[in-house]
Amino acid sequence: MEEYFVLGLVGFTSLASILVGTRWGGLSLEGFREAIRQTLETIGIAIAFFAFNLVLGSALILVGRTVFRHFISLYLADDIGLLILSLLQGLLVQHWRLTRYCAIEWRQESEE
Repeated sequence: MEEYFVLGLVGFTSLASILVGTRWGGLSLEGFREAIRQTLETIGIAIAFFAFNLVLGSALILVGRTVFRHFISLYLADDIGLLILSLLQGLLVQHWRLTRYCAIEWRQESEE
């Protein structure tokens, strides 16, 4: 029951934001579709960062075990912070990529 409450709450606020954005915010549904695409792309980038961070962290722990001849737990890499920071990495890279596209459009507009 708790899962349905959270899903219902998020669904309601999402629909409300679409309504407010299209009616009073000057936003379009086409723009919303593009925002969904960009969000899914960002999640994909974040998952790639998370996988890379997890593999690299595990490898460093295993190397540390060998070099220092001391037991280092793999649970060090099992942290919610790693997931959150990987999401932030994905957001940063996605916004960085978007600034490149905005700069290209700005240059093309200024040349006209």
